[in-house]
Amino acid sequence: MAKLWKSALILTAALAAGAHAQQSADEAQDKKLFEAAGKGSKSALQQLRTRAEQGDVFAQCQMGLIYEIGNIVAKDYVEAVRWFRRAAEQGNASSPASSFSVALAQGELGMLYAGGEGVPKDLVAAYMWLNLSAANGNRASAIFRERVEQSMTSDQIAEAQRLSREWKPTR
Repeated sequence: MAKLWKSALILTAALAAGAHAQQSADEAQDKKLFEAAGKGSKSALQQLRTRAEQGDVFAQCQMGLIYEIGNIVAKDYVEAVRWFRRAAEQGNASSPASSFSVALAQGELGMLYAGGEGVPKDLVAAYMWLNLSAANGNRASAIFRERVEQSMTSDQIAEAQRLSREWKPTR
């Protein structure tokens, strides 16, 4: 499962990099900040963090990726979970790129729960987040949800599906 999780993570991150054809000006700025932070700009990283703290879903998702991947800052799954959760719980987005960011954050959160990275391993929570992500258009999450399901009991699956149906965004 760990090997599959890492492959799915890499696939999802790659999809995120190319999925923003219809960005708003703010999202384009966030992407530039993310790229500059990746090249070592501490100022860009701080600006991206500020935008994320102000509720910018695209920036929150980027901060999650930064901490999950660990090539800009030290890898910190707990911090990645925190940022992905903030983006994932927004649920509703104002543009296609923001919508993709929500779906990506939900999928990444599901994969972190499935692998027990930054949170206790919880297949019910993993399934729920992956299911929400898949419903929001993240095909990689649908594939990974099926893999997670193979390790679950029928009662766990029913519980995860119920949680998915009852889930409400915080914004």
